[in-house]
Amino acid sequence: MTGNAEQEKVNAVYIPQSIILTKDSGLSRNFALAPSEEVQQFYEQGKFGDYDFHTVFYDIFLSDDRPEILAVGPPFVNLEQHLLPAKITIDSRDYPLKKKIQTDRGVIYSAKIPPELHQTVEACRDTISKVVFANGMEYIFELQPALFKKPHGKLLTTQQHNNEIRWIKDWIRYYRKAFGVEHVVLYSNNSDLYQQEINELASSKVTIVRWNFPFGLSGRNEAKFYKNRFSQVGQLHHCQMRFANRTNAMFNFDNDELLVCKSKSVRKRINKGEYLLFDSYWVPTRPNLPEDFSYVDFSQRLTESRLASKPNLYVTKGIISGKSQFVWVSPHSANWFGPVLVKLIQKMIKGLRTIMRIKRSNQIPVQDAYFLHYSGISTKWKLAFGEKDERHSLDHMETCTDLSVIEVLGKKP
Repeated sequence: MTGNAEQEKVNAVYIPQSIILTKDSGLSRNFALAPSEEVQQFYEQGKFGDYDFHTVFYDIFLSDDRPEILAVGPPFVNLEQHLLPAKITIDSRDYPLKKKIQTDRGVIYSAKIPPELHQTVEACRDTISKVVFANGMEYIFELQPALFKKPHGKLLTTQQHNNEIRWIKDWIRYYRKAFGVEHVVLYSNNSDLYQQEINELASSKVTIVRWNFPFGLSGRNEAKFYKNRFSQVGQLHHCQMRFANRTNAMFNFDNDELLVCKSKSVRKRINKGEYLLFDSYWVPTRPNLPEDFSYVDFSQRLTESRLASKPNLYVTKGIISGKSQFVWVSPHSANWFGPVLVKLIQKMIKGLRTIMRIKRSNQIPVQDAYFLHYSGISTKWKLAFGEKDERHSLDHMETCTDLSVIEVLGKKP
């Protein structure tokens, strides 16, 4: 294997260097927002997913752009009083970890290092370092080097758990054909059915990240649930900081979400980072599906959109990362990391949302673009006790024929 091939293989299956509190530490993260007594009881019965009590940092890695070490993680909550301030020690020299950015569901800390050390660490792939916390606890880790080949162009990312391999392949193929996606970063969240098969997807254009952290409270769509759900937001933050800061567009969709775009002008608006609203339609499952069914086996969607009840769900947002501007295209709401200017822009956008919802001046007509949400292309892994699953109410609703995805992917042979 050549040197370049070895580097690409390293990049293809990415294993984060995480810092996780051990049981003998005696520490655990409190709920970010305390659940009700009823929810607490159900959670203890295993009905609301798995809260992340012990992850301090998802990953620690060397910045590609400047001499610093970055540490991405969930919010500290009560752990801050026990663990901070903290430092990174390399070759007996200490480098303080300082808060770079913080949101309600994630943090990034950075340690400034000398340029000459940045070059030394970059050349040495097996540098052993340690994090030293305020209470004296130490965790040894292998510092992740800068990436050999940084993705450019359009990047597609998601977090998935045990989805069918054929769905993942078709999902990737669709976004490559429909939008020219060049690189895919697939975060595999505790997938245990096909570790070898999913690793076989890895290539110079597909990165598999082993994202084996608790997903968080997967219950009703209320603040006490999503405020205690860090993994998906953390994944987006990690992808931006680790993989996407040299791309011009980052697409974040679940495996059951396909964006249909028939208008060149809308594509240009997406690339410019305009704030846009898209309709979303359920694609109901159907009887007598073939055993190897996928997207092309569904030709009907509902005529009534989901947008009526969730007018701000599907949007694009323009954000600034470093010196370049790129677009984040996603149906999910997430608190993005970014410089002060970005936060100011986001506050202004938030203040304008109500007006925009009323005027709908940026709503894209359905003949130009919309989302399709496939009820049958899902393992429903995010659903938990008490959460409403809209799929159950689709059977008797009016449908219409939609061949948009089939036209892109082609019919089965």
